Amino acid sequence: MDNTPHGGVLKDLHIRDASLQKQLLEEAEKLPDIVLTERQLCDLELLLNGGFSPLEGFLNEDDYNSVVNTLRLKSGVLFPMPINLDVSKDDAEQLGLEPGARIALRDPRDENPLAILTVEDVYTPNKAVEAEKVFGGDPEHPSVVYLNNKVKELYVGGKLQAVQPPTHFDYVALRYTPTELRTHFKKLAWRKVVAFQTRNPMHRAHRELTVRAARQRQANVLIHPVVGLTKPGDVDHYTRVRVYEAIMPKYPNGMATLALLPLAMRMGGPREAVWHSIIRKNFGATHFIVGRDHAGPGKNSRGVDFYGPYDAQELVTKYKDELHIEMVPFQMMTYLPSSDEYMPVDEVPKGTQTLDISGTELRRRLRTGAPIPDWFSYESVVKTLRESYPPRTKQGFVLFLTGLHNSGRSIIARALQVTLNQQGGRSVSLLLGETVRSELSSELGFSPEDRHKNVQRIAFVAAELSRAGAAVIAAPIAPYHHSRKAARDHVASTAGAGGNFFLIHVATPLEYCEATDRKGVFKRARAGEIKGFTGIDDPYEAPTDADIAVDVSTQTIPEIVHIQRDHPRGRPEHPPINKIRELHATSPPPVTIKVSPPTVVRTSLRSTLSFSTLSATRTSALPRVLCPSTTRVSIAPRSAAQFAVRMSHHGFGESAVRPDPDQVVKDIADYVHDFNVTSELAMETARLCLIDTIGCGLEGLRFKECARLLGPVVEGTTVPNGTKVPGTNYQLDPIRGAFNIGTMIRWLDFNDCWLAAEWGHPSDNLGAILAVADHLARQGQPLAVKDVLESMVKAHEIQGQLALLNSFNRVGLDHVVLVKVASTAVVSKLLGLTREQTIDAVSQAWVDGQSLRTYRHAPNTGSRKSWAAGDACSRAVNLALLVKKGEMGLPSVLTAKTWGFYDVLFKGKPFEFQMKYGSYIMENILFKISYPAEFHAQTAVEAAHTIYKKLQDMGKTSDDIKSVRIRTQEAAIRIIDKQGPLDNFADRDHAINYMVAFPLIYGRLTTEDYTDKAAADPRIDALRAKIFCVEDKRFSAEYHAPDKRSIGNALLVTLNDGTVLDEVEVEYPVGHKRRRAEGTPLLIAKFKRHIAPHFNEDHQSQILKAVSDSAALSKMPVDKFTDLFVEA
Repeated sequence: MDNTPHGGVLKDLHIRDASLQKQLLEEAEKLPDIVLTERQLCDLELLLNGGFSPLEGFLNEDDYNSVVNTLRLKSGVLFPMPINLDVSKDDAEQLGLEPGARIALRDPRDENPLAILTVEDVYTPNKAVEAEKVFGGDPEHPSVVYLNNKVKELYVGGKLQAVQPPTHFDYVALRYTPTELRTHFKKLAWRKVVAFQTRNPMHRAHRELTVRAARQRQANVLIHPVVGLTKPGDVDHYTRVRVYEAIMPKYPNGMATLALLPLAMRMGGPREAVWHSIIRKNFGATHFIVGRDHAGPGKNSRGVDFYGPYDAQELVTKYKDELHIEMVPFQMMTYLPSSDEYMPVDEVPKGTQTLDISGTELRRRLRTGAPIPDWFSYESVVKTLRESYPPRTKQGFVLFLTGLHNSGRSIIARALQVTLNQQGGRSVSLLLGETVRSELSSELGFSPEDRHKNVQRIAFVAAELSRAGAAVIAAPIAPYHHSRKAARDHVASTAGAGGNFFLIHVATPLEYCEATDRKGVFKRARAGEIKGFTGIDDPYEAPTDADIAVDVSTQTIPEIVHIQRDHPRGRPEHPPINKIRELHATSPPPVTIKVSPPTVVRTSLRSTLSFSTLSATRTSALPRVLCPSTTRVSIAPRSAAQFAVRMSHHGFGESAVRPDPDQVVKDIADYVHDFNVTSELAMETARLCLIDTIGCGLEGLRFKECARLLGPVVEGTTVPNGTKVPGTNYQLDPIRGAFNIGTMIRWLDFNDCWLAAEWGHPSDNLGAILAVADHLARQGQPLAVKDVLESMVKAHEIQGQLALLNSFNRVGLDHVVLVKVASTAVVSKLLGLTREQTIDAVSQAWVDGQSLRTYRHAPNTGSRKSWAAGDACSRAVNLALLVKKGEMGLPSVLTAKTWGFYDVLFKGKPFEFQMKYGSYIMENILFKISYPAEFHAQTAVEAAHTIYKKLQDMGKTSDDIKSVRIRTQEAAIRIIDKQGPLDNFADRDHAINYMVAFPLIYGRLTTEDYTDKAAADPRIDALRAKIFCVEDKRFSAEYHAPDKRSIGNALLVTLNDGTVLDEVEVEYPVGHKRRRAEGTPLLIAKFKRHIAPHFNEDHQSQILKAVSDSAALSKMPVDKFTDLFVEA
């Protein structure tokens, strides 16, 4: 259901004023203007796009007073947050701001006009009342500080007209207006949407929370983070968005979407929660997660919370009948190591052990480089955070020395520079007061204003250097407290991970400074020859907030510089020394993990946390482990085997007790042995798949590069009762036969396809299935084509279900690992293995050396990708035969700690499954019918053919093309968006720009068009250089959606004369289930083309008759079926 916007109508001023845009743009250039602040820019963007509906402008005085006092507009509509345009009195007078005046509002980044404001009134707000009523009145509240220090004297109220939206250069594809996001939800058929507000990085608990909230309400999830102004000190939005992008693939396919909200938060607690609810309602959400202390700034300097923990939830509940968006209370999640899952805290059984890492602890681990466990966050998220927030040893920092003239500041600064350079590890920059004065501030004098400006210039340079990881030593006099504070604040807020600022007060007394002044500067100042001299006739405000104080009258320079060396653990009276030391630390500090029930286990990072070691004794050979002597960790496994396994996981040594087989492996064996294929759709699709796959293999044989790899290992060998290879006269053992058939099937990348988290071609499994079935039939076993079809359904299902949610390519593994597993399972059943033997055989497939995707990606793309599936088929048959002869299995092949598949090859992550094994994959398989193109490009090639015809109708050719934009899915960009030279067939049939360029030039794409001869046409690379891909988030989402599984592409062609052709969009290729009726005749025609070069017309007719009668084909013995395709 589509949630009605707040106030009943979405106030999208861009749409409303679109017809006036040109006129408004011209008018804006002639009007007086206001260049907006960053907060005003955020507010304006959401006013213009409808995010703040029902507002159509900045609040006039009546609405402002009503919102402040009653949380309502003058009309009575609920709106809790005053949205104001503040200006100074001088600006108001200079701009002539009065009712009826029109003012252009400009973007502060590029000064483009964004809107025109028609002034209704100009008024003086009561800031004290606003601070009290809206934010609670605490003078330390960030918005109260902003109100008192940055908001100008007057507010301007009035309605807006939209000129143009702000231009963004970051994460453009993720920036949706309310209209766009509502359209997106409608297109995805999302009826219920749970919005999640965040201004922090997300971790596994957040994912579990949002998934749980969505499933409980049968809804989808909108991750809607704020990327405008948030709380000072928050993680920058660039890092956060990279984190959100990293966590999105962890959601079930089609469940969640990510959109950015350019909101300037006020940290207004309860009022802000109501405001956020209205905003999410305007963006189309039906539910909104509200947390404890939602949008609160935490505690003040006295440790008092600005708001109560449930104030926000209570206020949203109070207005629920007017908000018309359901509040979802935020559930605190905690990790249960015993079951490797997250659960709401209030649902955890009493006495159950839990693990949590606080925000403070997380920041400490990032700061120190300490490990962050995978139960807390995902590896990709941690990697992103570490890139933006490196450990202390990689962070920049600023040592800011302040003191009187001749206090020793410059000498200490130079000595520090030498010492830090000696230590190495980072660049060291020195900003001496006199140097900066001559190089950066030569035009400044020594008035208080100029002194302040000079210090701020130093702070700016220091922050830029520190952000890049440098050590910065700044040593100005900096006599004023407000200047030093502003410098500290600037570095802390703009230097990112380098925002480490240490104020060092060189507190050498004035008398000493004056007595040791060899140049007589103090003497001249006292004589009145120098005016405004610090310490004489201009004050020096001694710091009360210095991190370290030193005094050259009582300490030598070496003592001052080497405090760290003399006190390696820091001095109690100087805690900041410890922090500075961390910046140079060569070994990480101990880890602290919070364990509930309350137990704190501390251990060196050089060892794995061990619950088996509860001794506080320490030796030189063992890591120190501190734990209260009364604490015991209870372990109560259900069996001796489980006990042994669990103890091996906790440091008691490896257990020799063999565990039960992994559940994933057992489920595959149970499916193969127990499931009956009853779906007529699946069996009919399997028939089409069988004949198409055989045809693709025959077509592959026409290429010498394929044919030369086939045949027996020893030339001329014929195996009695062996497997016959279609299209040849080879009769081979079933292992070599599986390689031959699998290789020819896959050679041209023209057989079927399955696209999910992992992509692949399940009909590859026919190499193993047909080789074994034909061999067994020739030995006299009564196997019919029906047995082959059922085996194909099951192999498709195993490979496809494993691929739905588990991305093997993201860990560098090729999808043929799934061919090997699926083929091993089904041929085990064909070979007569028991369920237990099938478990053993499948476990062998998982432990067998897995193929890397190296051969599928530039610069190593090569023909191995064409025979990799054949190799997998042959390995599968070999492993099943070995087990049949008595070879044992590996019961915990997937889950074994350290040595199992999950830990070694899958980054410790267990497989996820979307549904039970059945016949879903075969029923929904994708056929490559029209073009021998990698499947992600099928619809792009179809669109290119359409555009070719359009060009012909216009009297144009590909030479007239200026550019081609391909709007596509993320998977296509990752797999087939290749630039540069394409050196071979395998490169070309996996390059989308080649597959699009060729039909734009020739109006066709066949297997021969990937050869070196075809690729020699210089027009191809010339056109490829004009083709570029962009991701369409909708295509990416619908690619994974179980009810769609589209493979959308859209081509937009611009010609040299400026003509832009209508974009051609194709969402579903002809081989898709949704186009099955259209595609089946074409599939048969494709099969006819493929058998024609191999057999005479009578033989072709015999084959076509056999494969066209479904009932007769099912009963045909397998060896008779194979004989149909064997060379005479």
